[in-house]
Amino acid sequence: MPDSTKEQASRDKGGKWKKGASGNPGGRSSKAAEIRRVLEGGADDAVKTIMDAAKGGDMAACRLILDRVVPPNKPVYQPVSFDLDDSDLPAAARSVIKAIAAGELPADQGKMILDGLANMAKIIEISELAERIAELEKT
Repeated sequence: MPDSTKEQASRDKGGKWKKGASGNPGGRSSKAAEIRRVLEGGADDAVKTIMDAAKGGDMAACRLILDRVVPPNKPVYQPVSFDLDDSDLPAAARSVIKAIAAGELPADQGKMILDGLANMAKIIEISELAERIAELEKT
């Protein structure tokens, strides 16, 4: 239940906010910005403390440094050749599935290609619907 009459005035009978009324008229809290400013002042000391702990064998400190300095590698996929029937989307999908089953195409790469084909089908569908709507609007 709203606490103040001012807050009650900006809500409807069901307790929902009225259109145009803000539940947070003061905007975002500036606490996050204030915390960042405080941390910036001691950043050098914090880094030195973490480095000293890592040098002393603290594995958590080592992990913290490595996570920030050396990000994890993203997979790089090597090109793969297989026969792709590109006469239509279902034929292309069948070609990808056959290549996965035959071991010519890794399953994760096959999934990415199938996802791409599904996205292409959506694009074609939207394009065709737009054309049909345009035709209907002409009449």
